[in-house]
Amino acid sequence: MLVRTISSQSRQEITVPSTNNSQHNRNKVSINPAISLSAFIILTCALIAPGLLSPEPQKAISIIALFVDIIIFFILTIYLTGSKEALLRKKTLIKIILMIFTFFPSLAITAQWDSLIEGISVFVNFLNEYNPLVISTIITLTLGFLLFFAKAAISRIQKWIFGLTNNYFIFTLAGLAILGASSALLIPSYTNWFRSAVPISAQQDTVIEDKEKAQDNPTSPPSLANSKTAEVEQKSTSDLRLHLLYITGGVIATLGLVETNRKNSQDHIRQVHAARRNRYIEAVDKLSNKNAPVRLGGVYALVGLVDEWLDDDIIDKETRLKEGQVIVNNLCSYIRSPFILAEKREIIEAATSPYVYSGNLNKDKARLREEQEVRRTIFTEMSKRGSTFTKNEEGDMIPSLGEWSEFEFDFSHAPIFYPLREVKFTNANFNNAKFYGHTDLSHSQFYGEADIQHVDFCGPTLFDYTYFHNGLNLSFSHFHMKAGITSSVVREKGIFCETHFHKEAFFSDTDFLPEGSANFSFSKFHQRTVFNKTNFHGEAIFSADFMSSTTFEGAYFEVEPNFEYSYFSDKEEHNFETRESSPYHIKTKVENYKGKRIKLPIGADIYTSNVEKNLPSNNSKNSSEP
Repeated sequence: MLVRTISSQSRQEITVPSTNNSQHNRNKVSINPAISLSAFIILTCALIAPGLLSPEPQKAISIIALFVDIIIFFILTIYLTGSKEALLRKKTLIKIILMIFTFFPSLAITAQWDSLIEGISVFVNFLNEYNPLVISTIITLTLGFLLFFAKAAISRIQKWIFGLTNNYFIFTLAGLAILGASSALLIPSYTNWFRSAVPISAQQDTVIEDKEKAQDNPTSPPSLANSKTAEVEQKSTSDLRLHLLYITGGVIATLGLVETNRKNSQDHIRQVHAARRNRYIEAVDKLSNKNAPVRLGGVYALVGLVDEWLDDDIIDKETRLKEGQVIVNNLCSYIRSPFILAEKREIIEAATSPYVYSGNLNKDKARLREEQEVRRTIFTEMSKRGSTFTKNEEGDMIPSLGEWSEFEFDFSHAPIFYPLREVKFTNANFNNAKFYGHTDLSHSQFYGEADIQHVDFCGPTLFDYTYFHNGLNLSFSHFHMKAGITSSVVREKGIFCETHFHKEAFFSDTDFLPEGSANFSFSKFHQRTVFNKTNFHGEAIFSADFMSSTTFEGAYFEVEPNFEYSYFSDKEEHNFETRESSPYHIKTKVENYKGKRIKLPIGADIYTSNVEKNLPSNNSKNSSEP
């Protein structure tokens, strides 16, 4: 006779899976930054040295390869140190490295200056020779750039210009003035730049004119031609110097206009943001109004403000998300706020006569419906802006991020007394929430882990045709009435550890996809449990208590199911006949108990009610002393 005699020590061998990545983080290898830095310097020098010491460096290609090597090993250093943030915190070290590596490229460029200029000339001649090909290539690349990076590039240029004019405006103007004056003095006097366009033609005209005069007057002195040439050169030099000064003045004037526009824009932005925050305060005040239409208007006002912050391209994305998250937190706070009639939902909705209700039935019904509408509207507006899913040709659900997909939604400890059917949830946290009355989450979609731990479902609960993209965690929750998670899809881990199903529980036609597992460790199924045609594509752990009839008819297992430390009632019949096409089946054994032959999965035992109170628990909150 098999009687349940399991000790707490043996029961604790089955661990509840963690809902975070702490184990993954512990497995990361910590690398000494000094070692990684040394490796970075050695490897970089090893690649740079041959190019610098070669008697015939590859001219411009060698220089380009030098910079590529530096970039590659900078990225390698980031990888070796574990994270970009850890490296960037060492600001002094980065400055020293930049100073060191500035020397090598500058040495290579100056040592091979003539070769570099020659290479550039060859490249320019190549471009001139193949003009159609070059022009077509430039047009194609420019179009590609505009299609993919135009917005980001324009934004970065704007930020760069605003940075110059904002923090270093005076220094920028002074630098431009010095640069323009230096160019006007040095370029015309010490270079031949920009002279070939006008001076050469002028010189040719002068020479022809001098030759004609010499023929007419053979005694004319030869210095006349030289003086004419010098005069033309002096004039071109003066014109060039004047043009350089004009350009410098134009750039300075343009920057002045940019600075003026920036200040005006900033003032306007401050006014807009101040008005937006005033509207936020007014909308929050509306949520505390006694009239439901006013509260509903406050909801729409807050939702509109979030959209305005997200569409504000003038400020950076981090600030937009921060401002939006503040408003989202207020909406979630309203969802979490108590409502006195929530606990009476079933009584109020079921009452047909005011004589059987202790209170003003009509008034309470109206208050309940109004508050349900307000809170349901919040979820509806969040759903419209959350992540959505579409099926591809292979039948896989592909997520499409919405405007609010990067927000966190905290509904913990919230009273839920309204249906949430066909709602798209994003990064939703329902820990310690309480669902009153009939709970309908059918046809809903969850992006981000559906965190529904320590939750009380007081009424019948439906998760039919629901999609969980990043897993479902229902650990430590209680279903006090019939529960159904049927025809649904759990893409990652489905965790039901220490979950209590006090009435019937249905998991029929639900798919647990191979990315995760289905874990029912320490759960209790007090009444009939149905896993008919349920598909377990990953690991399936049934270390639970089945106190009534249980059926796995037509179930599908791609991994051998685990029934260690599971217990089945001796008072009911159980069906372990899985689908014929299933790669694995439930291996069973037959036990004799009180003269009755009972079929059980291998690893399972018979559940006896007389030891129910002595069962150990991993949840200290719900555990009781024997």
